Amino acid sequence: MDIAGPMESRRNGKRLFIGLVIVAALGAMVWSSFAPMAGGTTTLGGPVAQVDLAAFTEHVAAKIRAALPEHELKVKGEGALTLVVNEETEAQIFLDNLVAQCGADPEACEGFVDAHVAALVEQVKRAATGEVPPRPEQLRLTLKSDAYLAEVAARLAEVPEKAAENAPVTRAFGGTSSGLKVVLVVDLPESLRMATAGDLEALGMDAEFAFTLARQNLEAVDSIDPAKPEKLGMGTKALAPGGGPELWSLATEDSYGAARALLTARWEAIAAGMPGPLVAAFPHRDLILYTAQTATPGERDGSVEALKILAKGMYQTAPYGLSPELFVWAGKQWLPLSEAGPEGAPQAGAQAEKVD
Repeated sequence: MDIAGPMESRRNGKRLFIGLVIVAALGAMVWSSFAPMAGGTTTLGGPVAQVDLAAFTEHVAAKIRAALPEHELKVKGEGALTLVVNEETEAQIFLDNLVAQCGADPEACEGFVDAHVAALVEQVKRAATGEVPPRPEQLRLTLKSDAYLAEVAARLAEVPEKAAENAPVTRAFGGTSSGLKVVLVVDLPESLRMATAGDLEALGMDAEFAFTLARQNLEAVDSIDPAKPEKLGMGTKALAPGGGPELWSLATEDSYGAARALLTARWEAIAAGMPGPLVAAFPHRDLILYTAQTATPGERDGSVEALKILAKGMYQTAPYGLSPELFVWAGKQWLPLSEAGPEGAPQAGAQAEKVD
C-alpha cells in the first residue's frame, strides 16, 4: 500500500488540524494543520487561550476509539497518539495545532474535535483501501517555508525506500534565499494534501506542466477580481486608514491566501496603481500584507518599516508561519527586498523564480 502526501484538512470558514503521520513499510503520509498556534493570535490578532494538553489528549483519544473501535489507539504522550491502521501501517497523530485551535475558540472546541475525528476516520478508510484520488482539476499551489518542508522530509525519511516517491513536489519562490517554496497540492472536499512524484506519475504529467495547470486551477476558482485592486474582497482592508503608513491586507479562509502571490495578473494590476514599487509580506499561509515603497533611496520609508514590523509580529504569533521577510514585485516575479536595488529593481546577480 502506498500512502503519500503531507495533508491538511479544510472546512468552510474554519481550519481543522489533522496532524497525522502514517508510517508504514511501504508508504508514509504527513498531515498538517489549519489552526492558530497556542499562545498566539488569530489571523489579524486576538488572544489564544491555554489548553490542558494531557486531559485534552485523553479526550480526543476517547473520541477516536469510539469512532474506530476496530483499530488499536495508543497514547504516546501529551498531544501524541498512535493508531494501528492495519498490520503494515501505524498512524502517528499529533494534536498540537488542534489544541491551538481550541485555545483560539474554546466554545467551538468540541465541534473542532468532532470534525477532526470525522476527517481522521475518512482518511483512515482511504488508507485502508489504498484509494488515491488526485485528478488534474484538483491540483493547486500553496507556499510553505523551508523549515516546514525540512520537517516533512525528516518524517518521510522514516520510510527511506519510499521517501523520494512520497516527497512533496516543490519549486523555488522569490529566489533561493527567500526561505519559501511553491508546493503542489491536491485539493480535496474536506482537506488538501501535498502532491507527490507518485501522483504526477499516476497523472502522466511532468512537474512543469503540473505547476502551470495548478496555477490556472487556483486562478479559476479565485473570486477576487484582479482588475479591481480597490475591491479585493471582505478580507482585505487598509490597516492604517486616514493617516500614517498605508498598509493593505489580503486575508482569506480557503487555505490559499498567500498562494495568491502566484497570480501574476492580480499583482500586475495592483502594482500599476501604486505610487511606488509594490512591497509585500507573506507572514503566514492565509495572509498577504502589502504597501508601496515611496521614499527615495537612502530615506526612511514609514510604510515599508511599518510593514516589516507587522509582518514580523504576524509571522511569530499567527498560524502557519511562512516568512517575516519583505518581497518586492519585480515584473512577473517576487524578489526579496533585501536583494533588490533602488526602486525595487533586482540587483546584479540576484536570482528569482518566476511564478508564471
